[in-house]
Formats: sequence, structure tokens, C-alpha cells
Amino acid sequence: MTSTIGRRAIATISAATVLWLSAPRGTLASAEGGPAGPGSDFLGPETVVYAELSRPGELLDRLTGDRLRGLLNAIPASAEALDSPQFQELRQLVELIAGRLDTTWDDGLRSLTSGGIVLGVEEADPPRLVLVVIPEDPAFLERAHETLVDLAREDARQKGAPEPISEDNHRGLTTYSVSDEEAHALIDGKLVLSNSLEALRAVIDRHLDGGDRLTDSPFFSERKPDGSEPPLAWAYARVDRLRELDPGRFASEEPDAGAMLLLGAWLELLQETPWASARVDWSEDRLSAVLTVATPPKGRSEVMARFLPPEGAGAPHPIALPGRLATINLWRDQMALWEARADLLPPEALQGLAQLDSFAGTFFGGRDFGDSVLAPLGDRWQLVAAMQDFDAMDPEPALKLPAFALVVGLDADRPEFPQRLRVVFQSILGLVNLGAAETGAPPLMLGAETHEGVTISTATFMAPPEPADDEPAGEVHARHNFSPSIAEVEGRFILSSSLGLTRSLIDAIQDDPEPQSTDATLLMTADGPALAGLVELNRERLVLQNMLERGNDRTAAERDVETLAALLRSLGQATLRVSDDDDASTLSLDVQLGDPR
Repeated sequence: MTSTIGRRAIATISAATVLWLSAPRGTLASAEGGPAGPGSDFLGPETVVYAELSRPGELLDRLTGDRLRGLLNAIPASAEALDSPQFQELRQLVELIAGRLDTTWDDGLRSLTSGGIVLGVEEADPPRLVLVVIPEDPAFLERAHETLVDLAREDARQKGAPEPISEDNHRGLTTYSVSDEEAHALIDGKLVLSNSLEALRAVIDRHLDGGDRLTDSPFFSERKPDGSEPPLAWAYARVDRLRELDPGRFASEEPDAGAMLLLGAWLELLQETPWASARVDWSEDRLSAVLTVATPPKGRSEVMARFLPPEGAGAPHPIALPGRLATINLWRDQMALWEARADLLPPEALQGLAQLDSFAGTFFGGRDFGDSVLAPLGDRWQLVAAMQDFDAMDPEPALKLPAFALVVGLDADRPEFPQRLRVVFQSILGLVNLGAAETGAPPLMLGAETHEGVTISTATFMAPPEPADDEPAGEVHARHNFSPSIAEVEGRFILSSSLGLTRSLIDAIQDDPEPQSTDATLLMTADGPALAGLVELNRERLVLQNMLERGNDRTAAERDVETLAALLRSLGQATLRVSDDDDASTLSLDVQLGDPR
């Protein structure tokens, strides 16, 4: 059995490895930042998963920098974890090892990994995992390895435990193993680790015999990022080979109807893509990631192509307005999908759509749902969330919620459609009032106003009665966050949860009546600090809710709420974009990092 110090030493190595391997994958660079180094030479062309971390020292800068430290300091739970006995014990071990090497833990890690880290999974039976760590100084790697081995064996002797590390020799190279599932060796000044002694021997044989290498593979060369400045990390997977090797794990299940209607083209792509790749960059104030999923060789199916916009005519730019929290901007031709519903959905889902067709007919004069509802709607859809002016509300709700609005283009050849939407809006509010009467809830009072020449149909909840002089004022219900409203302006229809947001949207649309299209199918934005402000506005309410629903005491509840606020502040300004073309679909995430404090 592996001794305590041996387990701790291996745990330390594993923790450091997992730390970098769980980070975004990147192009392997030399210590001077040059092109891909020799780490990939230890892998064969049958590699089905490949990842490179090019600059571990830069990643360590991010992980130990002021920004992340500020986030950890702002999260009460992190301080408790850092003060835990387990962390202190691990810290003592790391400091012991660093002391024997006459260095510090962070300088030691930088030296051991400055040439980069490579991880690959090769197609074999069982699959062969290969990890290559390239140090700045091979002599330091050898000394560090010797120190860990000596510590483990010294601890085992003191405790009378069995030998914790076994040694072997293969073709003149010493191999080491701490279990049947791990074996490693120092080869050409690099640490090479695999998931078994047999797998490590195969890697050594290929390396010494000059066998085919991954770097000789055209697939690898074509996927490798271009440019003199590689990303911090990148990776790819041969998804077609993974599906063949393990269909039970990598074959996708059939999506439900809702997921198919919303994400159909992307779900089909994930099921059939031959390969996918990812890259990440992380600077002091920005985090960006790109995921690319290749189109199958046969191309996209005719049905799924209906999900994708024409070139250069994708989702609209986000609407700019005060207090904006988040937006979802989508290109979607709903009528085209309605016409193809029999090819998209199973029979039980089609029955549900038939009921929707019948239900919609009662509101749209018995007309067909596709022709009377979907056809007049445009293909550019926007969902907006924004902060409300709570001081202007009368009454002011105790729980303060943001306002939401759906904005969609209208067919200019259907001038009667906006009026029909107003009738449907009023009919639905009438049904809501009937339900409220049965439950004793206050009714919605219909109204209308004109803002900047635009007619707004709206409704507000009846205000609660004033309390008697000798009665305390009751808590204002959260329903008073809502004043459902609709309007039609510049060929776009607004359905909003709030009259105030409807007014703001009218102003924004009139200022920019013809927003430009993007090249994205989906574009999402979020304002982390603004969302954190909403949390702060409801802090006491959220603390009480946390105590009630989770059974926490006040200290724990306040800690959870502060953690949420700190994470949102750290998010900063985030943008997620999904773009589709003939060759691939690309998901890009860009985060302008904020200050968590």
C-alpha cells in the first residue's frame, strides 16, 4: 500500500496536473513562446483527443493574480476552505518539497512546466493516455522527481510500509509506477506519464524507433492554430472516432421536441460532427473561448439548414437602452420550421402542435397558426432584460424584479396583424382577470397611453387598499413589478412585462430604426455588475429566502448571497455568439472581466 507521504506526493503532482488540464487547452509553446514544441512528438497519429497548454506560467499568473484573489476574498466560503486542515496539510507538504529544492512552490511549478503541457488519448485497447510535461531546466525536473521519490520512500521506511514506488527498466530507460494505473519516466528531459506500464512502454518504443508521430499527421497540422502568438490553450477531439470506439458513451440521445425546435441544427451537428476543437485566451482583464464544431462531410440536412440565416443577415445587434441587464438576439424563421415540423418532431409532439394550432385559432379568428401567426412575424427575435425604476413605482414592490420584453419584426405586407395582436393581448388579459377573480387576486386594469407618437396598450394591477391608521403597512406583492404592455413601432412588435421598459424600447428603436444584422445566428449579452446590483437591491429578501428554503442560519445565508454578487461582479461584460457557415458552427465567448469587490 502506498505510504502517506507517497500518496501526498502523488496527490500534489496530480493536483497540479489537473489544475492545468482542467483549464482551457492551448498550443504548446517553448519557454520563449515559439511554435509547438516536441511534446506532441510522443503521441502517435491515432490520437483521438489532444490538448496543449502553451504557457502554464501565464495561467499561474491568472490563478494567483489580484483579480482572482479579490474574488476569493469576496467569497466567504473560500476563506473557510483555505483555512481547512486538509488545505493546510497540503500546503505544508508543498512547502516541504519546495524547501528541499531550494525554491518556492510557484517558482518550482513555473520551472517544471514552462515548456508547456501536452495531453493526448490514443486509440488503443484499452485507450492509452499520454501526458508530457516540459520543464525549463531538465536537471531541475530530475532533481524534483528524485526528491519526491526519496520523500515517499523515506516515509514508507519510517512507517514500515511497503515500497510505494516500483521501478523497472525498458530499453535503457528507468520507469516508475505508484499503481497499476500509472507509469512515468523521464525521457529526453521531459516527464512522460501514461495510464499503465504497458502503455508507457509502447510510447517509449515509438519514440526510440522513430515511429509515426502525431506531428506528421495532416489532420494535426490543419487543426493547429496559426500565427506566431498561439492561444493560451487549445484542444481537439476526433468525435467520429470516439463514437465508433464507444457508441454507448459518445452517441447522442434523441432530443425532446422543445430542444429540437430551439437547437435543432446544433443538436444534429453534435450528433454527426467528425471533429471539434476549442481554444482559450486569458489576459488580466479578458477571458475568451472559441468552440468550433465541424460540419459533417455530407453537409447539413435540408431540414436543419432552415435554422440558419443567409450570409450576413443573421441576428440583430442588441438593443441599447439604459439599465440593460442581458439580451438574447436570435435569427429564426419560425414559419419555415413550422412547415418542416413533420420532419423535425415525433408524432406525440406533432399532436401537441395540432392542439396549439386549434387553440391559437380561437384568438386569431379561426385562421391557421402558421399562416396567421408565424408568417407575419419576422426572422429577427430579441429578448431584453432591464432594471426598472423602482422609485417611480406606486406601490413599490418588496421584491424587486427586472423587466423583460420580446421584440420581433413584423411583415410590412400584413398591416392588419398588429391590430390583431392587440385584440389577442386584451383577450388574454381578460382570461387572466377571470382566473384572478376565482382566487381573490387583484385584477389587471386595462389602459392605453401614447409615448413619442406610439400607442401603448398596457395593464396594471389594482393597488392594495391603504391600511387603517392603527395597522402596520403590509408588504407589497411582487406582482406590482409587472405592468404588461404591447406596442408596435418602426415595423417591430414589443411585448413587455413593464410599461417603463416599453417606453424605453420605443425610444431606443426610434433612435435606431434599422439596426444592422450580425453574422451570428445567436448573440447573447450579459452585464455582470448590473446583475450584481439587482442582487444587492434585494439582499435582505434573498437572505431571508435562503434561510427559509435551505434552512441556513443568517451567516450562511449572507455568505451565499455575497458569493452570488461577487461572481456576477467578476463576470463583467460578457458576450456569447454562435455563428454558422458551410464548414462549421462556432461558439465564441468573450468576457471583459470585472472587479469582484
